[in-house]
Amino acid sequence: VWNYDVLANAEQFEREDELQPIRIAGTRNGSFSGCVAVESSQAIKGLRASVGALKSADGATIAAEKIRVRYAVAWDSSFNKYRPAGLDVLLEEPPAEIKPQDKRALAGVWVTVDVPESAAAGEYRGELTISAEGAAEQTVAVELSVAEWVMPQTQDWRTWIELLQSPD
Repeated sequence: VWNYDVLANAEQFEREDELQPIRIAGTRNGSFSGCVAVESSQAIKGLRASVGALKSADGATIAAEKIRVRYAVAWDSSFNKYRPAGLDVLLEEPPAEIKPQDKRALAGVWVTVDVPESAAAGEYRGELTISAEGAAEQTVAVELSVAEWVMPQTQDWRTWIELLQSPD
């Protein structure tokens, strides 16, 4: 298990020697993610991950029901040489088996926190537990920093898209 950035291609990411906490920054009334990679030279079977509530030092809590664990995998081999790079397929349930590609099996485990609008700003901590068949269970610290600002309701957002087609 090792850290990678949600915006990076885990297949090409430089591994750090030491596992760091999953660090997530967000605002109230928004959804924010962080992740780790699970890697093996053999197929990964029975991958599972779970996370409990996140708690602040002053006793504020973000309930486990507001936290989703999802699984990032690569596109299957049916794309051959045109397979998009990276772990771009995000699944709600883990696949039964992650087969090695290029001599390694690789999956991402994403933690997404839906920060309640009523959450207190501050630092929250919890743990992600990862297990797979034939491997020791591993725990990763999860750290969430919630800003004072509140994300507006989605129905209050406006988008303007302007397109000009030119025959030239």
